[in-house]
Amino acid sequence: MENFDYKKYSLEKLKDAVCDSIETECTPEEITGVIVDALQELVDYHLERMNKAANTIAYIKSTHKPIPNLRITEAKSQKEWDDFWNSDD
Repeated sequence: MENFDYKKYSLEKLKDAVCDSIETECTPEEITGVIVDALQELVDYHLERMNKAANTIAYIKSTHKPIPNLRITEAKSQKEWDDFWNSDD
C-alpha cells in the first residue's frame, strides 16, 4: 500500500477548484476574493488562538502562587502533613 501524500492531494484539489472556478461565470475578482477571504479566516482563527494562549499564560504567571518547599516526604508529623495540604499558599 502506498503512503498517502496529503500535500500532493491538497495541491491537486486546489488546482481542480481553480480550474472549476475559471470554467464558470466567476469573475477574477470573485475568485481572488474567495482566496483572500479563506486566508484571512485562517489568520484570524490562529491569531485568536494565539491571543487566548498568551492571555492564559499571563494570567497563570500573575496569579501563580509558589508551592511551599515542604515535600510530602519531609513531613515529620501529621500537623505538617495537614498544613501542607490545607495551606492557602
